[in-house]
Amino acid sequence: MAFNKVTTFVGGAGTGKTTELQRLIHLYTQKGMKVLIYDDFNHPSYRHIPQITIKQLPYWESGVYRLIHPDSKEAFTAISLHCWNTLVVLEDCFKYVGQKFTKPMIKFIIDAKQHNCDFVFMYHCWAWVALDMARRCDAYVIFKTNDTPASRFNKKDAPYLDELMVEYLAVMADKNDFKKKLFKTKLNG
Repeated sequence: MAFNKVTTFVGGAGTGKTTELQRLIHLYTQKGMKVLIYDDFNHPSYRHIPQITIKQLPYWESGVYRLIHPDSKEAFTAISLHCWNTLVVLEDCFKYVGQKFTKPMIKFIIDAKQHNCDFVFMYHCWAWVALDMARRCDAYVIFKTNDTPASRFNKKDAPYLDELMVEYLAVMADKNDFKKKLFKTKLNG
């Protein structure tokens, strides 16, 4: 596993994002790495995963946990302070990331990357993807959606937009509703 990567999953409900995430979680745990899924509510897809609190994060040594905390700023501060060598999943992240990364969000990503953390940002559509993601994302996992990357980004935001659109269109054209493609941006190495 290569740490310090930002991956964005984009796909509509029921397209296989959670299934793909479970596969990724399995890969990380097989290597003995930690996984933390953050959301601000008790997401039904992860109720089988034990919860951890912000106060427990400093003592967390292994395994897969989910952090449910209503204050994302407080949660991000705790994650950036206490999570090392971890896959950090931000479920349905539009709720706490918004249209543009704030300075605290950028600081959160930088601080956590210095602790060898990988990120998965999960979105339900391209319209919700933060514009800054185009410059910070190492890879997209593209699932079926009702909108396109070109409806969100332009070539100034994402110099790789033409190549991303080719992969997106291939996913959309496939008859398999669970078709996905990995697209590496090549921006960050």
